[in-house]
Amino acid sequence: MIVSASMALLEAARNSAAKPALAIVSLVFGIGATLAMNVAAGWHHGSAGALVAALPPVALVLRLETLMGLVRRSLSRRSRRIMTEVGHRPARALTGWP
Repeated sequence: MIVSASMALLEAARNSAAKPALAIVSLVFGIGATLAMNVAAGWHHGSAGALVAALPPVALVLRLETLMGLVRRSLSRRSRRIMTEVGHRPARALTGWP
């Protein structure tokens, strides 16, 4: 759920579209549910066990968001480079249509 919601948000960012509300809700719910389940699973080891069990979902979200940031920055650099090379010509010149 976390990965698919992040992909939907990335696709919206790539297309300069509004963030889908369902993707945001899915991302928040997925993070919350994963965190809650891990804490519940580690709770029988005490509060330290619950804290240690909470680390993997936090690490997943941090890794995933770092990756998404790299992809977004890469795409924005690429689009700036293409616009510079093309010189902001009309779309017809970009597609090769007469």
